[in-house]
Amino acid sequence: MTVQFRQNWTQGKGRGCPFPALVRALMLGTIAGLGQCPDLMAQVSEPEYDPDVIVVMKDQAFHVEKGDGAGAGADSQPPRFSLVPGEKIVLLLRNEDRIAHEFVSALFEHVDLQFTGRASLVYTHTATGLRLGPGETVVLRFEIPTDPAYDLFHFWCNLHGKLYGDSMRGEVFILEPKKAASQ
Repeated sequence: MTVQFRQNWTQGKGRGCPFPALVRALMLGTIAGLGQCPDLMAQVSEPEYDPDVIVVMKDQAFHVEKGDGAGAGADSQPPRFSLVPGEKIVLLLRNEDRIAHEFVSALFEHVDLQFTGRASLVYTHTATGLRLGPGETVVLRFEIPTDPAYDLFHFWCNLHGKLYGDSMRGEVFILEPKKAASQ
């Protein structure tokens, strides 16, 4: 029966195939249901996690809006933030430009990276990252290793930040937390 259904569908006959009509009915019912419940749409768009770091891509530059290094102003070149070994990190990336940008770093070669949102994975010889289209937002989750091999990682847009000094380059510092003074 499945084979016959596929043959009819591929031949354009579609006889006895309620699938397209069923899908349309379900989609219309779902859309109508969302229209009757505006709170449901608001709940869907709210982020699930409070990010530790927010990096915004706008005016063809990276801007750290939350995390160490946030609010450093335009004088702070390159943009930077710090992370602590052993911590679970939530990093929010938002592209406010009209063109696609990438957030690529060798840091992601050392962690198990999970992301939520619409993006494409990017691989280079030494780094991994994500490409975000205009207006896209992505949330990354990962844990910094407790014994990191490095204390500094660079991040860049592989499209617009390949050279040192470009506005689409930044730094991530891996810092040990300050120990409380013993009494």
